Amino acid sequence: MQKQNFITQRGQMAFVGIVLWFLLAAWSLSAFWQHIDELGPTYPRVTKLGAMAGEVALAALIWWHCFNKHINVRKWSLIFSIVLSAAILIHAGALRGMGEARTAQQTAEDRLEEKLTRMSKQQMRETKRRADVAKSAQKELADTVRAGNDNVKNSSILPRWYLDGWMYSVLFVLSLVLVGVAFWMMMNREDIDANYDGIPDRLQEPKAVTGEFPKDLDVMATGKLEGKGQR
Repeated sequence: MQKQNFITQRGQMAFVGIVLWFLLAAWSLSAFWQHIDELGPTYPRVTKLGAMAGEVALAALIWWHCFNKHINVRKWSLIFSIVLSAAILIHAGALRGMGEARTAQQTAEDRLEEKLTRMSKQQMRETKRRADVAKSAQKELADTVRAGNDNVKNSSILPRWYLDGWMYSVLFVLSLVLVGVAFWMMMNREDIDANYDGIPDRLQEPKAVTGEFPKDLDVMATGKLEGKGQR
């Protein structure tokens, strides 16, 4: 008699999936929320709550892969969870890369501002055109700041069209599409597999008793009767 495991196979799958989901959420949500803080929205808490849509959809896909009774839902939920996880990780990596580039750019701008201020003060003591010197320094600093914003986005692994607006909706749309497809597959009752053996239950249902002899038994009985009659 085989000894039964303390945790079933599906329980093990769910445990590992949830742990991985928790670690991924900790990595991605911290990047999302840091980016939201840098944007300074009017309602930061609600905005951060909305940024969790992808992680919630991913948790649902992991759960359906482990415990849903539909064979196709289990199979495609695994595929969808991998796709969504990759999208979330790429998005989080891009935001963290932009954060590092922004920090480096801010450090360079602070050094430039300090240098220009020091040069302006020195030149203003040596010339009478103080206003022109100050305007020139301000213009140089402004040009550096504008170029710095472009440099931050250009340093990202994602394209500019994505960073200029689409980054705030692509993950949400992708989550809706994947979850919607999973919902649609749940309406199919032909692939229900309640015992998780990989075979649809409709193919394992016992045949109803009709009260008629099977053909092979009928033939055997007829042959025996004919044999007795010939004797």
